[in-house]
Amino acid sequence: MNKNKKQLWFKKYGWDTNPFTLEIKPTLLVGYSKEIQILLNNLDEQQKHILLTGPTGAGKTTLLKWISSKYNTLYLPKPPKKEEDLVLIFNERVLNKTFFERIKNTILKDKTTIYNLAEKTNKKMKGRPFVVLVDEAHETKTEILEWLRSIIDQIEGTSIVFAGLHTIKETHMNKLETLSQRIVADIELTTLSKDETVQLIKKRIESVGGKSIEPFTMDAINEIYKRTGGFPREVLKGCNNLLLKAKEKDAEIIDSTYFDKEPKKETIEDIKINLNVLTEKQRSIMDLIKKHNNLTPAQIVDLIDYKVDYKTKAHALRAINNILRRLETANMVLRERKGRAYTYILTPKIKSIFVEA
Repeated sequence: MNKNKKQLWFKKYGWDTNPFTLEIKPTLLVGYSKEIQILLNNLDEQQKHILLTGPTGAGKTTLLKWISSKYNTLYLPKPPKKEEDLVLIFNERVLNKTFFERIKNTILKDKTTIYNLAEKTNKKMKGRPFVVLVDEAHETKTEILEWLRSIIDQIEGTSIVFAGLHTIKETHMNKLETLSQRIVADIELTTLSKDETVQLIKKRIESVGGKSIEPFTMDAINEIYKRTGGFPREVLKGCNNLLLKAKEKDAEIIDSTYFDKEPKKETIEDIKINLNVLTEKQRSIMDLIKKHNNLTPAQIVDLIDYKVDYKTKAHALRAINNILRRLETANMVLRERKGRAYTYILTPKIKSIFVEA
């Protein structure tokens, strides 16, 4: 279909353009009302350190961008890799120093460094509240997170939100006791409910001039939800793929006939690939569960040499719980209640091939 025909198909529904691109649109944020309220409450109280985690495509960046529209913020799409980069960012975007001002300060021996950054920021901001938003925080070194922690602690009226994948707890937080103990809110984004998925699709369509969910039918949206699990990015990708098919057919509606009768089932080979990308710690925990059939987190801690990787048994237990939750989300282990505790077992498919993989 050529460009003109595509535009005509859009205009048939009153659309200006395709509503299901992956462009981040904070004004169209949907869902996570409880998590958002917790985040807003902590920011309004000027709490210092907040952790926001969730899988890829859950909407972390959209939420951070939405927060940027509500508060005076410094948004970092990626965390700095070096201390010098952190100083440069603050110089340009918080202290608002030009290149020539920085040269002048260097000559006058009043250069901004990582050691006086908080002091200079306090002089500039004079206690006015602002929020530092660090996206993809799991991609930086622990030393940079520790510097951010130290600097934010010293700046009056400032909060920081570290956003990243769940792995940040295992790879960073468990190694930074001074930071992990200061996290006042640990907020996790998961997936949208079915109603929220409908709302996301509706908002996207109405944002380009359309009406409600047209041309989608409710049975099509139910199928989208079933196949995407309510992950916002996957919902948008699923809708976009259906639009491409509908435009080619010059269709009037998008219903459940656009889907294969059965979703692609996870094959043994798929499962083996998933097993091959496990971290060493994840794999060792699954080995223990396989050997002992079912284990509680506390029993796993007792079976590992936790003193090698963790400062205390409590730190180890927190880390093991985080790993088990990720394995459960990935459908690799099942959680069962036994009395007051939970035990973990391998899922039947994983159990059947785990020794071979």
